[in-house]
Amino acid sequence: MNTVPEIPGARRALPAAGVWLAAGLVLLLLLWRDRPPAPRPADAPPSEFSEARAMAVVTHLTEGIGLRVGGTEGQRRAAEYLAGTLRALPGVEVEVQTASARMTGSPRGTLVLATHVTNVLARIPGESESAVLLSAHYDSPPESVGAADDAAAVGALVEVARVLSAGPKLRHTLIIGLNGAEEGWLLGSTAFVEHPWARDVRAFINLEAAGARGKATLFQGGPGNKWLTEAYARAAPHPYGTVVGQDLFQSGAIHSETDFRVYRDRGGLTGLDMALFQDGYAYHTALDRVSRLEPGSLQHMGDNTLAVARELASLELPTTSDPEPGVYYDLAGLVMVAYGRSTAGWLSVLAVLLAVAALAVAMRHGGLSARGLATGVAVSVLGLVAGLLLACVLSLVPGLVFHRPHGWFATPWLGVLCYGAAALAGSLGVHALWARSSGEPETRALRAWAGALVLWVGLLGLMTWAGMGSGYVALWWSLATAAGLLVAVLRPAWRGAALLLSFLPGTLVLFQASLMLTVLAVPLSGRLLLPIPFDPVIALLVALPAAGCATLGVVALHRARGLGGMAAAMAVLAVLVLGALVLRFPYSPERPKRLEVVHEQREGQPARVRLLGFDSPDLGHVVAALPAEGWTPSPGEAWYQAFERPAPPAEVPAPVLRVLSSREAEGGREVRLRVEAPGAWEFNLKLPQSRLAGWEYAEPVPPSPDGEEAIFNVHASGDAGWEIVLRLSGAAPVEVECEALMSASTPALEELRGRLPQWTTAFFLVTMSSRARL
Repeated sequence: MNTVPEIPGARRALPAAGVWLAAGLVLLLLLWRDRPPAPRPADAPPSEFSEARAMAVVTHLTEGIGLRVGGTEGQRRAAEYLAGTLRALPGVEVEVQTASARMTGSPRGTLVLATHVTNVLARIPGESESAVLLSAHYDSPPESVGAADDAAAVGALVEVARVLSAGPKLRHTLIIGLNGAEEGWLLGSTAFVEHPWARDVRAFINLEAAGARGKATLFQGGPGNKWLTEAYARAAPHPYGTVVGQDLFQSGAIHSETDFRVYRDRGGLTGLDMALFQDGYAYHTALDRVSRLEPGSLQHMGDNTLAVARELASLELPTTSDPEPGVYYDLAGLVMVAYGRSTAGWLSVLAVLLAVAALAVAMRHGGLSARGLATGVAVSVLGLVAGLLLACVLSLVPGLVFHRPHGWFATPWLGVLCYGAAALAGSLGVHALWARSSGEPETRALRAWAGALVLWVGLLGLMTWAGMGSGYVALWWSLATAAGLLVAVLRPAWRGAALLLSFLPGTLVLFQASLMLTVLAVPLSGRLLLPIPFDPVIALLVALPAAGCATLGVVALHRARGLGGMAAAMAVLAVLVLGALVLRFPYSPERPKRLEVVHEQREGQPARVRLLGFDSPDLGHVVAALPAEGWTPSPGEAWYQAFERPAPPAEVPAPVLRVLSSREAEGGREVRLRVEAPGAWEFNLKLPQSRLAGWEYAEPVPPSPDGEEAIFNVHASGDAGWEIVLRLSGAAPVEVECEALMSASTPALEELRGRLPQWTTAFFLVTMSSRARL
């Protein structure tokens, strides 16, 4: 039997230090490469995208006009401005689409509709009628002027249209779609897919934002997006994105939607979804202003959009959808790797074959036994599980023991340090226990290396079987670990270099994917209330790269005999930083707690003011800063906490329900109802689901979300009102309620506005309800 060559201790310590130093350098590289490019000035060459020129559009929409909620005066002014700006471009055809749009059976209600959708459309004719759609929405949510979401994308598309209209004629027509009702449950894009121009679209690029900083990531594509992601990879000058986001969005793990869904599902189109996502603290708040946009973010979005639009406009666009999905990811922003799912399958087979070869060579020439391999696999799996479990368990302590969760919210690096150290302590601790009862360090190192290889190949097989594009992370670990093991066994003198080269590729792709998810998830926790605090989610996102890298990084520590000391040091560090997280107040003025303050008045009931919070930390800190009298906990729902107190009546017009006609029909009555809600940007008409037999639309009435109430969620109705014909079963009267939402000011709201802490950001609104019997 062959034995593993012994290497002096000093020489063994060098690779150990080098491997973990390399991990730190990889993280620094990713943070450095994550910066957007330098913005180009207004006098940049006309053939290039200029952030300064695009920013003029963003500034006018947000600072000059302000709120642009669907159906309001601000939206009308924005539509006029954009149409005029696009008409000034040579050779550009502009059309303003005014339509109504509806969606049945959505989570928002039995029927969701907008009666006054205004889309600004522009066409740059090409040699072919086949078209590429570039889409963004110019409306804003009622909480914010929406500099990032989505005025930045609108400014980018206006500048892209200027560049392309001034250049040579494109092979395919380009359509700029600026829709005016995305925030109203995607109804602007729903209206566009019914427009005649939509029939010519063969591919689309949709631009969005969930944050105000960083680069615009390519976070999803499809259906059958292989050719699209390959086009992006060829053309984008600053490639940035990963299929991990696509896996999460399209699996339903992230409950958020963009116009991409409408184009894909209702329009039958295939395309790409790109978005700014960093600094999500400002998303849908008053903080989302031009001053919050990071210099260069708009430049990155515009450069990539312009280049990919040119690429798509020059391709032979398919007339039918290619069913093969794509796998894509960038490597530190230097290059985008893109290939089809079938290629991913063959790469997985290659990784398995290489792993089998590496293990066979290690067993034949390196002294690895079958029992040693089994032990290495068991310890690698236990180490990974222990690292993840310790980090998640530790993360529960601040919230469940001290009732102070989310200490990392305004200072995420504290969470990264705590949970990363905990994950390493758990992983290294398992290996340290093994080392106390095992043999020579080099023998353990070889077994740990082989065990890590089997672990990663197993994960690769599971992810490939599940159809997850994210399996590319396990692919890189598998290929590099297998190749490194082969070199280490056949050339023992190169073992340190082989370990380092095995460690780097997987570390790069794993750190990069985890960094993106963590940057997205930390602000997301401020608007996502879970049954338990969000801390374990952040802990898991941080622990995955730490414990994942430890599967191979621990090999160097086995050789250097530093496992016990390193595990203890990580455990002490995790506990110390955990103490800082417990003491740390979660919020700051730049990274605040989100609130909703509602002056609510229902017909026949006393008025009240409700204070709503959308994350796990208790609202008690907020209530303590407000006038103390009368605040009591209020029954909430699964997605918010609430306090309330009595308030004077809101001097705001209530919605009016008018029965315009009523006649007998088979099995009941047919009623034409009119709802007038002046000043409301949205209202909900509610009636018992059991009494709703039909309506004026061709679609059958779908079941209601809760099974009891039929809810008509109406946007952009305007002051003129909205009418609908309902078929009601039975002759007995039907009780209906209309709840109108408006951004009005009342003395009760103004009093609270001046007393809320600086570490909060609040949306103030009034809800008025009226009832009628039909």
